[in-house]
Amino acid sequence: MKKFALYGVIALPDSFATHLLYIFLANAAWYIGFYISMKKTPAESREGNRDCLLFDFYDDHDVWHMLSACGLFFTFMILLTLDDDIDDRKPRDEIPVF
Repeated sequence: MKKFALYGVIALPDSFATHLLYIFLANAAWYIGFYISMKKTPAESREGNRDCLLFDFYDDHDVWHMLSACGLFFTFMILLTLDDDIDDRKPRDEIPVF
């Protein structure tokens, strides 16, 4: 894979972004194929289930997904509203950046 990326830099300097996109797509297809081939049967999946933790329906893994989704949402909301106070009040060339 590294040699293929290096080939794109040397041989295709004008369309390297497209070449890099092909590498990412090939990598995604490889992992999707791996995931599908390693998928467990329903019987094996049921053996890994745990007792319900929340509302007599969700186990700890489901609760983890819900809490992480809330955490990601609020992280992005903080980033979205971080500079709201300087949106209309300050000219862009006076905003300090580092």
